[in-house]
Amino acid sequence: MKEIKVPGEDAAQESLQSLVDKMSKLQGELQAATTEFEEKTLVKKLLYEKDEPLEEAVKKAFEELGFTLTRKEDKDWIASSDTGEAILEVTGSDGSIDIDKLRQLLNYLFDDYEETHVEKKAILVGNHFVNELPKKRGEPFTKKVLEQSKVFSMCLLPTLELFSVVCHVRKEK
Repeated sequence: MKEIKVPGEDAAQESLQSLVDKMSKLQGELQAATTEFEEKTLVKKLLYEKDEPLEEAVKKAFEELGFTLTRKEDKDWIASSDTGEAILEVTGSDGSIDIDKLRQLLNYLFDDYEETHVEKKAILVGNHFVNELPKKRGEPFTKKVLEQSKVFSMCLLPTLELFSVVCHVRKEK
């Protein structure tokens, strides 16, 4: 059957193949554009996520700011730069971030020091009131967290601030 040709068949076949090739190229472009879009908008997860999606968004944000992040045992992230290392505890909450997460981070800090004898900075990264619009959220951390973080020289980083920094850096590049 393939040996028998009708008038216009070859032209129609070429036209069809041309469309298939164009479609394949467009699908590749669509995939690349979709991937770029997802990478650029991943930072929005800093505003509304909890758990692992939030942890991944924090990782990408810190990497975009020039840090290297790795996991070590139960710790969410170890952030490294040429100036040293920090242990990050990442958490999302329906309200203000409470003292239990600060205590957990403090335990990680003490355990790590026992093991390595290297002082590291501790950073509690908190996404507070995840179900509220950013402008309508209450305080990111409870009063107790604020007080205790000063005692132990721990950093408190609301994800709203991290989001703002990433957006600022992107604008200035």
